[in-house]
Amino acid sequence: MRSIQETLPWEDAALKIRCFTLRGRLGVPSYCHWHNEVEIVYSRTGSGIQQVHETSYVLPPGELAVIGQNQLHAYTPCDTEADLLVLQLDAAAFLNERAAAAISSSDF
Repeated sequence: MRSIQETLPWEDAALKIRCFTLRGRLGVPSYCHWHNEVEIVYSRTGSGIQQVHETSYVLPPGELAVIGQNQLHAYTPCDTEADLLVLQLDAAAFLNERAAAAISSSDF
């Protein structure tokens, strides 16, 4: 599977946090990517498949997925439309370096 490193500007450079919405269509996957930030995905409407590395998880409405730093991931909607709220944050800005390293190496 082809993948790219995602780099986006910070909404707040002091906090190192991003928050945005994604709207997907049935069967159209997001590109497979990774980034240095921890990502929390909340499914507001529509179910989908959240892929992290080679494991796929069903993400129904009202559920969260937490994706660690530098973990390869993608999302594919299973319903006509999916609406996701995405929060990305720099773990080191919120945690000490040891905890941030543990998150980076863990599977969620």
